[in-house]
Amino acid sequence: ARSDPNRGQGGRVCLELASMQGKGAEVVAAAEAAIAAAETRVAPLRDPTLYITHSMDIADKVGELEERARRLAREEVEEIRRGRELNIITGTTPVNPTK
Repeated sequence: ARSDPNRGQGGRVCLELASMQGKGAEVVAAAEAAIAAAETRVAPLRDPTLYITHSMDIADKVGELEERARRLAREEVEEIRRGRELNIITGTTPVNPTK
């Protein structure tokens, strides 16, 4: 198990970003639960919501969940950017079928 006291701090910003954007709420909730459990050292080894087995390290699972949350946040930012580009392209050329 990792004993770095700063572990999970960098992922919190990403988790908050993903949460604010409304994407991946289940992943964010699972990551937050995993972080809290790892910090308090009370997570059971077979928690079905986290899919942790005896052979898995809780810190590794937290890392996986943080990475998923970061990926979802990146995807959401990309979707927003693409949506804005599409609106700019289609919004500047209105179609008027009556003329």
